[in-house]
Amino acid sequence: TRYGNIAEVWFDGANGEGPNGKRQVYDWPRVWGLVRKLQPETVMFSGSVVVTATVMGIGRHQGLVPAFLAEVVCNVALSVWWVRPYGIVGVAWGTTVPRLAFSLLFAPWYARRALAIPMQRLWLSVWVRPTLAMVPFALATYTIERFWPADNLPLYFTQVVMVLPLALVAAWFTCFSVPERRAVAVRLKLFARPVGERL
Repeated sequence: TRYGNIAEVWFDGANGEGPNGKRQVYDWPRVWGLVRKLQPETVMFSGSVVVTATVMGIGRHQGLVPAFLAEVVCNVALSVWWVRPYGIVGVAWGTTVPRLAFSLLFAPWYARRALAIPMQRLWLSVWVRPTLAMVPFALATYTIERFWPADNLPLYFTQVVMVLPLALVAAWFTCFSVPERRAVAVRLKLFARPVGERL
């Protein structure tokens, strides 16, 4: 088409049902395959909570409602149950455990069912790779805290700024595929141009 390179495609505004009640059905694997074929370096974005945003965007969110309600009930019940023996830490765990169960178990299962995304692929992309990418940052942070503890806020922020590049570099190589790195590099080059040349 000679349109040029497309750096990013957003899918968060897909229509699930029209005003006339007609349901719009999307063949997401085919759409994603076409984008990859025509623009292999394009980053595809589906919202901050990828599974939830995608299934809501395409009108397949009815199955999420019972899961959200179960998460709320478990959250309240566990927080109330654990607040006496553990205090505020119990409330934090009462919130964390249902959220982890939703994110690690239900969301991958529902993504497979509603979007045809394999559970292993989702776990790898959403949990394993980002966790591995943060290991160097966590180790550096622990080492600094152990041997050079911050006794004031400016020193603390200086330490964070010093080790933050470890997280960025590790995420660059662990979380992004080669085509995604190329797409981001194109975007960064475009951003580095003077404003008048970006159009």
